[in-house]
Amino acid sequence: MRTWQEIRAERGTDGTDPEWLRSANAIAQLRDARGVSVAELAQRAGLTADELAALEVRPDVGLDVVVRCIEALGGTVSLRALFGDETLGVDHPLGLDG
Repeated sequence: MRTWQEIRAERGTDGTDPEWLRSANAIAQLRDARGVSVAELAQRAGLTADELAALEVRPDVGLDVVVRCIEALGGTVSLRALFGDETLGVDHPLGLDG
């Protein structure tokens, strides 16, 4: 199982820039890092394996799907708004908070 540090190093980010999430296989990278199969994550996230496999190669996966997958992997998501030197937690319709 790969660590977050290894994934960040591969993607060239320190974890503060969500650029890696815009890659077509971000969900697959998260899933692989946790050692979870497509079928297992799909079941946890309420998707079919075919739906998840298709999402893993799309570059435009919605935030709601990313949140479902992260939560299904045991993670949590917080949403922040960055304005120069100011960072604010954002209440989001999905129930996210910073």
